Amino acid sequence: MPRRLFRFSWLHIKRRFLRKFIRNSSSSIRLIFWSFWIFARVGNNHSNSLKYKTMSVQIVLDVTNEYNTGLESGEPSLLKIDTGGFDYAVVQFVSPTDAILFKHTNDSGAIEGVSDGSAISSTNALAVQGINLATGAAATSTNASSLFRFQSYGRYLWLDGSAAGASVTKLLVRLYKIC
Repeated sequence: MPRRLFRFSWLHIKRRFLRKFIRNSSSSIRLIFWSFWIFARVGNNHSNSLKYKTMSVQIVLDVTNEYNTGLESGEPSLLKIDTGGFDYAVVQFVSPTDAILFKHTNDSGAIEGVSDGSAISSTNALAVQGINLATGAAATSTNASSLFRFQSYGRYLWLDGSAAGASVTKLLVRLYKIC
């Protein structure tokens, strides 16, 4: 009787491990994780190869209350968002009362051996340009209802109207990751 060869490939072992990992995770982690691991059978007359399907993942955040009250940053009219891992962000401002400056930084305010830092402790922000989706013009601030896309920015995106005490009727942030 011939000896049986190992019948599982490394891909099979990897999938089994991932299934076990996902089964023990929370539902939100499961949803995000599986949205990254979508496979599609792509075939033609000549081959039946397995390829990845291009897709994107997005998160929409309503941060109106955090911006107006300063719940996250401790300072009203200042919002610090951790955008690490996302390709770009689209921010919608509805009826701001004064100018809101766009800033970014990679400095998380980490203390070596004590803290990794976070959006709240981030410091040393610099001006960043956002593209107004209505006009296509680049700007470093806004004082009107508008949509801005931020393509190249640091890990933390700041929306700062604290100098003027600006508030907004609605502030929505949409973060995109293209897989």
